[in-house]
Amino acid sequence: MRYLAISLDADYGSQSTGAESNDAVKWMRSWGGLSTTNLENYNTDKVINALLSGKSIYMRANARYYHVGFVIRKYVDGHAWVIDGFEKYPHNRSYIYYVHCNMGWDGDADGYYLNDVFTTDAGPEFIEEEINDGGTSSYNFRYKKEISIVGR
Repeated sequence: MRYLAISLDADYGSQSTGAESNDAVKWMRSWGGLSTTNLENYNTDKVINALLSGKSIYMRANARYYHVGFVIRKYVDGHAWVIDGFEKYPHNRSYIYYVHCNMGWDGDADGYYLNDVFTTDAGPEFIEEEINDGGTSSYNFRYKKEISIVGR
């Protein structure tokens, strides 16, 4: 991730680093020697199938948004990371998936997150009550979740 940020001329600030995710995906395709899909909405089946076929996921999402006018949303506090594995656990005649995230913060907050719930403040461990909360937790990166499937 650091090499990618340098290559994209990312804007390093005291609190955060910024680069466009579309540019990152294009760079990986053009200069990184990787095959990438265009960014698309987060989809559990696509993530799991890509991981099963030995690919990784470039993931990006935003923590907040605000309205500009009545209809337009402005997304802020974005972050990008890599999903590189998963674990599957039986639960009520179905399965619960945890995806392994490399957050790009020197190991801070890396680990298995409940699929589609990326709570970096709480860390990668979840308990049963959080699994059954119906998605009402105040987790960080929950808006405009997008993925690009990355392979060789």
